[in-house]
Amino acid sequence: MHKDRFMPLAGFSQVIGDESFEQDMNRSRWGIDDRTLFRKAREKIGELEQSDKPWFMTILTVGTHHPYATPANCSSSFPRGTFEHAAACADQALEELLTGLEHEGILQNTIVLVTSDESGGLRQESDDLALRLSRNWGFLTVVTPEGQSRRIDEPFLQSDVALSVLDYLGIGDADHSFGGRSVFRSYKKKRPLFFGNVYHNHVVGLDVDGRLIIVDDAMQQGRAYDIGEQCLFMATRKAADFAPADREFVRLMAVRCSHDAAVSKTGETFRR
Repeated sequence: MHKDRFMPLAGFSQVIGDESFEQDMNRSRWGIDDRTLFRKAREKIGELEQSDKPWFMTILTVGTHHPYATPANCSSSFPRGTFEHAAACADQALEELLTGLEHEGILQNTIVLVTSDESGGLRQESDDLALRLSRNWGFLTVVTPEGQSRRIDEPFLQSDVALSVLDYLGIGDADHSFGGRSVFRSYKKKRPLFFGNVYHNHVVGLDVDGRLIIVDDAMQQGRAYDIGEQCLFMATRKAADFAPADREFVRLMAVRCSHDAAVSKTGETFRR
C-alpha cells in the first residue's frame, strides 16, 4: 500500500516494513504476525529510549486481517483459522508488549493508544444496513502513565487521534494542522459525525438530531432515517424523505474537515 512512500511524507524518519524481517513466526501476503512485529517494536523502542529524546511510533498490525497470520505456538479456546483465534493471539502479543514496556519502566513516561482500523461488524445478517454501519466503528484504548481508569461513551473519529495526542502533551493549541476533538476532554455540545466505506461505495452522515443520511460516493442517490436517540445499529429504523439538504449535509464533510483544522487556534476544537 506504498506505506514506504507515504510515511516519510507524513513526517516519519524511519519506516520498517515486511522486507525488514528475515525471520518470523508466521507471515501472510499482508505481512508478519503480530508477536514478531511487537517484539521488533519493543527492540526499537529500547534503542529510542537510549537517545533520551522524545519519540513517536506507530505500529500497524495485520494478524487479525484475513487470512490471519498467527504464530503456530499461539493457543486459544477458538479454532485456528478463525478471527476469534487471531484476536486472542493479538491480545496475547499486546499483553507481552505492554508487560515488557512496564517492566522496563518505559510506561512511566509513555502514552500508548490501541485502536482498530475497521470492524468485522455486528453479525446481523437479517439487516444488511446494520451490518454495514457497524463495520465503520471500532474501539480505542489508552494506557497513560497515570494509570487512570475511565470509560468514555462519547463517539470520536480516527481523525481525532492526532489532536488527542497533542492535547495530552499540552501542546494542542500550538501551531499545527490537525482538527477534531480530543478524547481527553468532555464536550457538552454534540457534533455531526461522518464515516464511509469504499467497498460499499457510500458515505454516511449522522447529525446532532439523530438523522442518519446515507449517500453513494458520487453523491447522486441517498437514503435518510430518523433514529433520534435509538441505537445506530438497530435492525428497525424509521425511514424519512431524502431531501436536497441531506445531500448537501454529507457533501460538507470535506469542508468541515478543513474548517476544523482552521479554527483549532480559536478554541473551537476544544470547546467543552
